[in-house]
Amino acid sequence: MICFACPSRLRTTLLLAALLAIGCAAFSGYLESSPYFPLSPASPRAGAAAATAHRAEQAAARPAGVAEATEVVGGVAPASRHWAGTTVPSRDAEVRPMVAGRVLRRAYAEGSLVHQGDLLFQIDPRPFQARLDQVSAELEQGGGETSRAAVDQARLDLEATAVRSPMTGIAAAQAKEGDLVNPTMVLATVSSIDPIGVRFQLGERDYLRYLDSLERGRARGAGFGALELELADGTTYPLSGSLAALGRRVDLATRTIAAGGLFPNPGNRLRPGQLARVRERIMGRDAMAAARGAAGAAGIMHPLRPAGRPRSTHQRNQDS
Repeated sequence: MICFACPSRLRTTLLLAALLAIGCAAFSGYLESSPYFPLSPASPRAGAAAATAHRAEQAAARPAGVAEATEVVGGVAPASRHWAGTTVPSRDAEVRPMVAGRVLRRAYAEGSLVHQGDLLFQIDPRPFQARLDQVSAELEQGGGETSRAAVDQARLDLEATAVRSPMTGIAAAQAKEGDLVNPTMVLATVSSIDPIGVRFQLGERDYLRYLDSLERGRARGAGFGALELELADGTTYPLSGSLAALGRRVDLATRTIAAGGLFPNPGNRLRPGQLARVRERIMGRDAMAAARGAAGAAGIMHPLRPAGRPRSTHQRNQDS
């Protein structure tokens, strides 16, 4: 039994009580800061940590290529799907000579823009000019229809020594000055890059959604959202594109199908071979439906509106 009448014992008791209180407070703070013990549910730090962990779990469970959809004030809920893509020419044309001969010169700068009808290569015309002179002389000396046909053919061969571009695009040479060439050889490839194509792999579910959205009489790709292009430096290409082509079969291993988009490319800013991220932009009610479909496929729920925010009567009527 402690005698509180003794001043010395009273001071000792109070000192021990104070030291015990300080120790308990320090130990409680250690538990809060320790990574080995959970935070109190009522703690603000605990709420923030739980929210961060929840978002991380949702991101890990979200299907590849599907971005989270969030509600925006004004009734528009934008969402996007994205895929890794590569820019490609919208069309390629191989340039072959119509006659055999030696290349005298290349008439364009490598990698430059050429227009339809521009001179690309000049094959030595002298043998063909000599042939034209010969058959023309025979025709003048009284040759018949055979000589006339020979003159026409010699004239065509002479004109063919000037090899011209079949379309507008970027030209890449495969022959050089001094080469002996013939009609089986490719002199150059001209690639049309306005519009420019983008190849990517479309998920099977998105492919089925694309098919379901098509209606008889509508243009191909009308049911697919506009495409955006994010370039390697993180900037978004200012012009939107559209889905333009689909492969013939679904890959069994990846459950994807080859797809192609087309983007306007004035000024030829984009070139084939660039890496880019393709995004399909979905707006409004379609975005919410697309996000719910992706969430259902993964067995998760995406937050289409902030937690605890009640729907208005107008919103409930729209949903019904």
